[in-house]
Amino acid sequence: MREHPNPFDADTLVSSILSRLFTVISHSRYIPAGFKVSNIVSIPKLKDARAKALTRNDYRGIAISPVISKLFEHCFMDTLQLFLTTESDQFGFKKGNGCSHAVYTVQQNINRNVTNGCTVNLCTIDLSKAVDKVNHDALLD
Repeated sequence: MREHPNPFDADTLVSSILSRLFTVISHSRYIPAGFKVSNIVSIPKLKDARAKALTRNDYRGIAISPVISKLFEHCFMDTLQLFLTTESDQFGFKKGNGCSHAVYTVQQNINRNVTNGCTVNLCTIDLSKAVDKVNHDALLD
């Protein structure tokens, strides 16, 4: 015989409240302002931060978001994952892909074009330091 969940059990109560909240958010199409706020924390990149004087290039920022907004994101993504697609040539922020996949794809394209007798011109630019210098409002406009 199967037991019914106790409606006063803390886990059941929290799950029920979050389910209703997420349903209201989905139906109203309004994301609470607190869900959109993150705190950026600087973490040293170095294994031994005491080895040298640190500069701003020795840190990386991580975003600390409210747990409830992360939970909502995971529920939302689990529900909609089947309907979301990306391009095959997107490598960043995509599970199972990374820089090595992008480099491999570029190498394959170069080899194919050279084999077909084409000239290949390649220009690369490192924009990692430019992120802080970009006017993000102008970029969005």
